[in-house]
Amino acid sequence: AASDVYKRQVEAQYVIDEVLPEFFRQFWVRRNALDRRNYRQLVETTVELANKVGFVPIVGRIVDDLKDESEPYRRMVMETIEKVCQNLGASDVDPRLEERLMDGLLTAFQEQTADDSSVMLNGFGTVVNALGKRCKVYCDQITATIKWRLHNKEASVRMQAADLISRVVVVMMACGEGNHVDHLGQVLYEYLNEEYPEVLGS
Repeated sequence: AASDVYKRQVEAQYVIDEVLPEFFRQFWVRRNALDRRNYRQLVETTVELANKVGFVPIVGRIVDDLKDESEPYRRMVMETIEKVCQNLGASDVDPRLEERLMDGLLTAFQEQTADDSSVMLNGFGTVVNALGKRCKVYCDQITATIKWRLHNKEASVRMQAADLISRVVVVMMACGEGNHVDHLGQVLYEYLNEEYPEVLGS
C-alpha cells in the first residue's frame, strides 16, 4: 500500500513538472475557447489532470485568466475551475490562491455580457460553497457586486444577480453574515415592481 502511494506521488510530480508547463503553454490559448469541440476536450482533459495532481497545481495556473479580456476564454476558465472544485473541493487552497480566486470570480461575474450566464453563475456558486466560512471576508464584495448588477438596465443581468443570491445565501449565513442576507432581502423587496416576469421570478 505504501509503495502504491509513493508511485502515485511520483506520477503526480512528474505530471506537474513535465506535462503541465507544455500543456498549458500549447493548449490554454484563446482560440481554443472559440471552437466548441476544442473547448469541451480541453476542459475535460484539464479536469482529468486535476484529478491526478490536485486542485492547486491546475487552478493556480489559470485563476488569473478569470480577468482575461476575452469573454469566451474567461467562460472556459470558469467552467474548468467549477468542475475541478466539484471533484476535489477547495480544502487545500492557501490564502493567496483563495484571494486570487475570489478576485477573479468577482471580476468575471461583473464583466460578462453574454446572455448565457449559467457558466458564471454555477462556477461562482460552486466555488463559494466549497470555500464555505473562508468567504466571510468577501461577503461585503459579493453583496456590493450583486446590488450593483441588480441596478443594471439589462433584464438578464438583473435576473442573474437575483439568481446568485440563492447560490450564496447559505454560505453567508454560515459565515455569521446574516446582516448581508437581511440587506439583500430588503433590496429584493424594493424590486418587487420589476417589469419583466422572468426577472421577478428570480
